[in-house]
Amino acid sequence: MSVRFRQFALPRVNESVPKSRDLVGRTIRAWISMSEEVHDNLNLITSELVTNAVEHTTADTIALTLQLNTRTRMVTVGVQDSSAVLPSGRHAAPDDQSGRGLWLVAALANRHGAQLTPTGKWVWAEVALQPLAREQARRNVLRQIISVNKVRPLIRARNLSAA
Repeated sequence: MSVRFRQFALPRVNESVPKSRDLVGRTIRAWISMSEEVHDNLNLITSELVTNAVEHTTADTIALTLQLNTRTRMVTVGVQDSSAVLPSGRHAAPDDQSGRGLWLVAALANRHGAQLTPTGKWVWAEVALQPLAREQARRNVLRQIISVNKVRPLIRARNLSAA
């Protein structure tokens, strides 16, 4: 079997965020081994996707989907909810407590996206179990750019160059 799939129904409550991380970690580890780095990346991506669904849908439940392609060694984490509004990244100010989730997903995932469904939307991210060295280098650079300590100088530099 080259593809494994699981789906979980979660209540639309904040407690579903840590529950979803636990489900992803246990399920993927039952299927195949993964490094701590991949585990951490999947945890962060799962947290962001589930948090967005909990905050932006009105349905009582959300669906968490997991897919493992053993041939390509790619894991896809997806969240389905009842909202027909596709997510969009926003530019968070350095002191904002939110607004960086989609940027983090983009930095950690090999691919990510969102699409409308007949009942709402599906937001997903795909992560390689063995990241390529080039992709890893790209992610490291993006992590540095995204970190709060690095964002302020970049914003100032961009504002100065636009003047």
